[in-house]
Amino acid sequence: MEYYIAVFWSRAEALSFANNLRMRSIPSAIVPTPKEAGRTCGLSVKILPEYLSMAKEILGNLNYSSFGGWIRTVTINGRNMVVRV
Repeated sequence: MEYYIAVFWSRAEALSFANNLRMRSIPSAIVPTPKEAGRTCGLSVKILPEYLSMAKEILGNLNYSSFGGWIRTVTINGRNMVVRV
């Protein structure tokens, strides 16, 4: 399985972004930030690949100052591989 994670430095902005996605019927989930992302607020937003372009567009329009980037996660043979995008 593959998905993307939007990393934030602010819990409030992570929650706000997830709420904005839900208001636009884009499935998302609040998840703990993977340790590979480094030190963050601890919360991130998980998005399926088919919604990534819409999520990026929404993110660009909202101008969150605490957005830390995207992480791609792929599960291979039961192990999660995490790559900063």
